[in-house]
Amino acid sequence: MSLREWILHGTSSANFCDLIDGPFQFLFASFIWQVWKRRNAFVLASRNMGAESLLHINVHWARLYHLPRHHAILPYSSFAANVKWSPPPNGWFCLNSDASLSHSSGAGSIGGVVRDHSGVLRFSYSKSIGTTTVLQAELRGILEGLRIARDKGSIAILCAGDCHIVFSTIPCEANMVADFMSKLYSSSSIAIYDSVSFTPGLRDLLHRDSFDPPYVRIRHL
Repeated sequence: MSLREWILHGTSSANFCDLIDGPFQFLFASFIWQVWKRRNAFVLASRNMGAESLLHINVHWARLYHLPRHHAILPYSSFAANVKWSPPPNGWFCLNSDASLSHSSGAGSIGGVVRDHSGVLRFSYSKSIGTTTVLQAELRGILEGLRIARDKGSIAILCAGDCHIVFSTIPCEANMVADFMSKLYSSSSIAIYDSVSFTPGLRDLLHRDSFDPPYVRIRHL
């Protein structure tokens, strides 16, 4: 089978794929496109993406492509919108923080990340804070992030989060990285991570924020 025949076969295959809950041809087309983008990112910007990240993004792209066909008709009072993290201006850092509370015990935990205008991680953090309220936890998350940023010499900081009590809020989909950090198991001593490798799962979320695919939000009017 030639390369041309292989591509035509893959893009025309209607076999069901469990990974995307849809036809395999969507997954195959997404894979070809993401491999091409990965090659360009490596050649032009020396940016390398691991195989796990490539697969994760590939599956999400295929699911998003299938979504409008699978849910072709939305209620007349609904609309879909792409949501992504918004980087800070050049020379600034963005602190995304979040808090997580247990409904049964009232125990809370906080977490967050600080990134530059290119989406490069400067540090991430998480901490358990005991019994608390939503407002206290959200404010504690900001405070801890600002303290670490100060200690690391990051002065120009923009703060963002999805709690309407504290912030002029961003969509929760644009705060997924901080949400992830707030749900990490940690002790009452704050855990600070300078490398993505210490927090499995964070790498894919950071890459998705900086590149693609965007999150899809269905809103009801």
